[in-house]
Amino acid sequence: MPSLVVDPEDAAFRPASYLLILAGSGIVAAPQVLHHTHRSTCFGGGPPPLVKPVSLMYACRQDDVCESRSLIDWCKQGKLKHCTLVLTEAQEVQTTPFPDVEGVDADIAEFSALENATVVRSRISFDHMEIELKSLQDPCRIVVSGPAGFNSAVKEMLCKNGIASEAVTILEA
Repeated sequence: MPSLVVDPEDAAFRPASYLLILAGSGIVAAPQVLHHTHRSTCFGGGPPPLVKPVSLMYACRQDDVCESRSLIDWCKQGKLKHCTLVLTEAQEVQTTPFPDVEGVDADIAEFSALENATVVRSRISFDHMEIELKSLQDPCRIVVSGPAGFNSAVKEMLCKNGIASEAVTILEA
């Protein structure tokens, strides 16, 4: 994630915190970013390039939560300063997307009991975004990854919250 790492030659933007705003399969960006927060997993074995707090907003359907165990582990291990799980209603079909996966509801219950985790049952809104942004240290570097419509809506909400486009990286999921 080169756009997250501060170039020593460029002192114009030095993040004090990071926010990942991910949806659906866009969750794959989370382990990639968190990989760079610990000496044992970052490239080169030197000091990790991301040493500032990382928070995560993850939006998905209640019946399609990817990486639920990882979210719990990242919160418990302190890899995430805060994690907000934004759940929308389950899909209205007779079958679940992953019928062999059990325990997601138990994972959500365990997740919601963590001190640095929040479960919101709705879509991401301007108000949710505003609350999340106020809890972060400025300046904040933001990574957005999800379907095109999600990315566009989040970008608009960030803009309305006064976030400069240079502080945002949009990844297609």
